[in-house]
Amino acid sequence: MLLREEWRGPVVIHVFDGRWTDQQFVEYLNRLDLNLQNEKKYVVVCDATTSGAIDSKQAKMMARWVKENHDRLKRYCMGSVFVLPSAFMRGVLRGLLAFQSLPYPYVVRNSMAEAIEWARPLVAPLQIP
Repeated sequence: MLLREEWRGPVVIHVFDGRWTDQQFVEYLNRLDLNLQNEKKYVVVCDATTSGAIDSKQAKMMARWVKENHDRLKRYCMGSVFVLPSAFMRGVLRGLLAFQSLPYPYVVRNSMAEAIEWARPLVAPLQIP
């Protein structure tokens, strides 16, 4: 489930923990809708270090959401980095992306420090001088 969402300028950090109920997952997708309604460019850091895997129903919900929001995601999301230290969770992500690819660049990193380092050049043009 989404433990917290934290905005640091144009970077939104999602910290996940534990397993998701279907209701929690729907609430998360609604949160993503709100982020897109801001109509501002941003980069997503997803810290799933302590998260459980989503189930197949939730994976299909995510795939459908990405497909329905493809154009807005392409316009506003500059990229995403997933903090997934376990091979199992990286496999879950690959399975999810088999349903629906993302319309922006993404990578997987082992730590938050590596994730922030990857995101830094993406957000540099979005920073106010």
